[in-house]
Amino acid sequence: MNYSVLLAALAVFAGSVLAAPADDLKEAQRLYGQGKLAPALEKVDAYLSAEPRDPQGRFLRGLVLTEQKKSADAIQVFTRLTEDFPELAEPYNNLAVLYAAQGNYERALQLDRNNASAKTKSAKVKELFDAQRVNP
Repeated sequence: MNYSVLLAALAVFAGSVLAAPADDLKEAQRLYGQGKLAPALEKVDAYLSAEPRDPQGRFLRGLVLTEQKKSADAIQVFTRLTEDFPELAEPYNNLAVLYAAQGNYERALQLDRNNASAKTKSAKVKELFDAQRVNP
């Protein structure tokens, strides 16, 4: 038996199997960019089934859910990202946007509890939105 041919075939097969999840993520990103949200979510979910802790895939999933107006699900995704990867700023930013869209301005700016200016910013944002409601 020619073992070098068998090993080469196994290497090609392993390479294609390992590339498949990355291809799913790239395809999900492409579909998301085209506004094809349902297929993008399918692809990102396929990617995450192979790479469940990957922050990039999880973040993309949160973006797709946000665009699909599934705010509660998106909040859950971004919250878990902040728990697992507290050093990443993007999930916090997206949570703030989602909370602000719900009118929950204090929660949007309390994501960083150690930020002294957050309370001042929260009051100003609330003041602006209240003024906009009164004077549309």
